[in-house]
Amino acid sequence: MEIFNYPNIKRRGRNGRPHAAGVTLRGALSLFCATPSTAALAGFEPARDLNGNPLTLNAEGVYRPGVTTTFTSGAGQFLHEQYDWGGTGKWTVSAQTDNTTPGFGNQYSAITGMGAGGSTHYAIADAFAPLSITFAQPTQVASVRITNTTYAALSMANGDMFAKKFGGADGTDPDFLALSIEGLDGNAASTGTVVFMRADCRVSGTADAYILPDGESLSLAAHGSVAALSFSLTGSDVGAFGLNTPAYFALDNLSSVPLPPALALLAPALGMLVRWRRQA
Repeated sequence: MEIFNYPNIKRRGRNGRPHAAGVTLRGALSLFCATPSTAALAGFEPARDLNGNPLTLNAEGVYRPGVTTTFTSGAGQFLHEQYDWGGTGKWTVSAQTDNTTPGFGNQYSAITGMGAGGSTHYAIADAFAPLSITFAQPTQVASVRITNTTYAALSMANGDMFAKKFGGADGTDPDFLALSIEGLDGNAASTGTVVFMRADCRVSGTADAYILPDGESLSLAAHGSVAALSFSLTGSDVGAFGLNTPAYFALDNLSSVPLPPALALLAPALGMLVRWRRQA
């Protein structure tokens, strides 16, 4: 059973509604294609550079090579940035397990303290600006697992020097943090967007208010054939420079299937049929 699991931040109730749409005809295409022999799983165990060499993590358990580069896992390609002042951005790989220490110094840990299914490695995204996962050929993405980082989860739960406590002092502020995942085809045209609520306190005083303490599996099958997935964050706590809430999330087990040319052409046609059926 592949889950992110973190028991120490109590979920303040969930309504049980799914975060993404159910199976469509596009989804049926992914079920048709996703056999054990063809599915590619981005599980980061290990991730590799573009020459196929396993990534080397530093003594702190984080991939920080000191240069801007691209690494791969499964069918996906992930841009890792190195900034002039020494920081890193976009995507990195982590094996850190600290799910209790708040603050920026613990920016590379998942709140679960592990990857999906108890795995050692997972990806950390710095999504202060939109970022993407690209694919070398048209790809049907089936699903992905997402959770909060320790830095983001504890900031939302308790507040910090930059960001407010979600819900405010009396728990009634309508705070939220949402992750949008958009599919893009080879012409950078959108194939659809899934919105995943990482925290939602807009219905205060009810069982629907929560900060995500563990992982969620999201179906992305409705995106159809994509050349890239674009990720962006929006939230309620915004200042002069954008989000005050730490713009980080953890990702693991991105399941995808590179498509033969004929099926890559078929996926948009199935999407058109789905839209026609919805309008009928």
